Amino acid sequence: MITSEQIAEVFTINPPTSGDPCEITQLYGMNAEWYADIGLPYHNGIDFRAKHKTPIYAVCDGIITRVENGDVNDTTKGRYIYYETAPIMLKDGQIITLEFLNFHLWESLVKVGDNIEQGEMLSLADNTGRKTTGSHLHFGAYPLINHKRTITDCQGAIDPMPFLNIKDTIMKLYKEDGNPAVYQKGVDGKFHPIVYERFAKDMYGDWDDIHVEKIVIPDSQKGFPVGFYLN
Repeated sequence: MITSEQIAEVFTINPPTSGDPCEITQLYGMNAEWYADIGLPYHNGIDFRAKHKTPIYAVCDGIITRVENGDVNDTTKGRYIYYETAPIMLKDGQIITLEFLNFHLWESLVKVGDNIEQGEMLSLADNTGRKTTGSHLHFGAYPLINHKRTITDCQGAIDPMPFLNIKDTIMKLYKEDGNPAVYQKGVDGKFHPIVYERFAKDMYGDWDDIHVEKIVIPDSQKGFPVGFYLN
């Protein structure tokens, strides 16, 4: 089976949003109960915070393979884009491509067959489709061999995080009791209080309500060593 770690050895991508820092609101593998009714064992991508009409960019060079720009609010995906990379050789000699997808879009700015470049604006974010509680980007990654998905679990998706080039990124995760816990992966793992303050004021309006403290990180979230909880 092809793993995210194998891909990370030879291939990296930049985030699809341009925030400073960008914010991830849901990781791959989370919230199993929420996704059970659509046949998924858990969340099969990464969600990036993206306000209405936020520009979404290509994470790498590729070709557009699928586009839906119509009235699709009764579907899970909403308006969407799929694109595929050029061939990638893994260290074990396997040749694959990666299929990336963007869901819940307001508008696509590309069409099927378009060749795209890393950093090119592809679409605008929104909240179209079901299984979405606010404007954001659902970003997914799928390894392909001969243009076919190779993994049977989770509709063929893998976790993009190991090959995602992130420096200053805020991770907003939710504990079971409903209280949000926020983690940051900073440069060299350092804590950046100015980033926290900017995020706190933007999202919640009151820096005084935020308490920074050391936290215990589960294995699935290692790499995000510091955080704060909101009362």
